[in-house]
Amino acid sequence: MIYTEDFFTAGSTYQNDDLVQLVDSYTHENVNFKKITHWINNYLMDDSKVDGIIYRKRNGEYYVDTSILSGSEISAKRFGVKADYITDDSDALQKAVNFGVRVGWNITLPAGKIKVSKTIAIDFTTNNNDGNSNGKDRKFELIGRGINLTQIYDEGDDGHVVFDVKGSSPDRVNGFNAKHFSIKRADTTNATGGTAIKIEKLILLNIEEIHIFRFTRGFTLIDCCVSYFKNLKIDYCKEAFKADIGNDPIPTNNVTNPNLLNFVNCVFNSNETLGVHLEGAHNVKFDTCDFEGNFGDVLVCSYIGKNGKNSLNLINCYFEGTVNGVDLFYVPYTGGTINLIGNSFSRVYQGATHNIVIDFRYYNQELQYTNHEHYLNMMGNAFRDDFQFTEWNTYPPISLWGNNEHLHIKDFNYYDHGNNLTQN
Repeated sequence: MIYTEDFFTAGSTYQNDDLVQLVDSYTHENVNFKKITHWINNYLMDDSKVDGIIYRKRNGEYYVDTSILSGSEISAKRFGVKADYITDDSDALQKAVNFGVRVGWNITLPAGKIKVSKTIAIDFTTNNNDGNSNGKDRKFELIGRGINLTQIYDEGDDGHVVFDVKGSSPDRVNGFNAKHFSIKRADTTNATGGTAIKIEKLILLNIEEIHIFRFTRGFTLIDCCVSYFKNLKIDYCKEAFKADIGNDPIPTNNVTNPNLLNFVNCVFNSNETLGVHLEGAHNVKFDTCDFEGNFGDVLVCSYIGKNGKNSLNLINCYFEGTVNGVDLFYVPYTGGTINLIGNSFSRVYQGATHNIVIDFRYYNQELQYTNHEHYLNMMGNAFRDDFQFTEWNTYPPISLWGNNEHLHIKDFNYYDHGNNLTQN
């Protein structure tokens, strides 16, 4: 039985066979290494392509783990991740991510509790102009074994980001998938830490079955589009989710406003001050999402008419138990549409005030070109006042702020008290 670190150590006397059967020093699993002359993209091997785990060098010759040649996923355990909730796995996880980003390979996270204290950078901008990079399209998947099986526990300072994902521009970045794991802080009375996931300048994003718990902010999305979120759960954070264009000093480097964001079966519950905040969004859809027990405004969305005239589509979603805020706070700066279909808005506490507020105080006609009007299309939504909520007459479900002469409402809703409680 020969361990990988023994075989590849400088000065080892084992024979340089074309194919060697070894035992991985980290995982104690059987691995095979094959002698090669070319890297994954068929470039000639050199020392710059050696990562020390998958691609290795021994006595002047290069070897590769044969699982790469067969197309198998690579476990982060191969890079030293223990997932024992004792070892700080930050550096080992960073090594695994670096390899996956560079070669476009899927990295799997093991079952267990992965403790981290440093930011894990997922940087698609590295090696963009390097002949060693695997082409312009950069793809990478980070896959756990399930939210209850793969749990990342962040014990870093309150200001840092756990996963900091950096893209660059549409011709460089072509996809990031993350799924099947949870990211948690300590279960204290209030949220702590910085941000669980921050993603900037990325196109083709897929987030699926991820649970974020007790962070100051669960998720930050900057200058991204064409993004799919399924079974994303963010709860007991201070703020759950924010998306905007960012503060790029060179506007030409911006990719786009938050657009083509699709949230399906997502949960944003019990957050301390804010649920979801979308700044300058268009063509964003929430489908069958749950918003319950939040403090402060639940869904805040502004619309500036960039790249399209549809802002928000809210379909078959459920709001209940909002305290000290409203379910939907919407600010249109220009003409367009918002569509609300088949949603449930249930006020059960006095602190809920209105379900929906539309703030027209900043509507700017000078920004108009061909369409000066804004349309609120509502069909089949149900507004329920129950339990402790008794002030329905003082606080109607829908409230309009400012001069709303350019707002047109189609109202086919159900109201617990009266037909249409919209007021100026």
